[in-house]
Amino acid sequence: MRENTAPTPSSTSDRLPGVLWLLFRRLRARRSSSSAAWTGLKALLVLLFAVLLIAKGLISLILFSPTHILLWTFLIGSLITLSTQLVVNGCNMKSAGAIVGTIGGIFVAGAARASRDPLRLI
Repeated sequence: MRENTAPTPSSTSDRLPGVLWLLFRRLRARRSSSSAAWTGLKALLVLLFAVLLIAKGLISLILFSPTHILLWTFLIGSLITLSTQLVVNGCNMKSAGAIVGTIGGIFVAGAARASRDPLRLI
């Protein structure tokens, strides 16, 4: 006799990218008349992306290679900065200035930290 086995539901983290993609497509198709609401929704999506990037990317990279903490933090912080500015503000001179300033600040903070403990620079 054949057993009826129901498929196991996938975890929330497996479905989250697909749900976010569908939400983004739906919101894009129905652009709100208020540009502030649209900007807020884009910022919310980028914030979710940043949380996922930190939770899944940065933490696992630090656990994988704990001697490169500053490098991974700089790279992930730069990626979050790029995605945030380009999605929310678009590609223009104002965004370029914000990107250069923020990445420069991350670099200076990392250099200040490395000067206290030079072996952590790599």
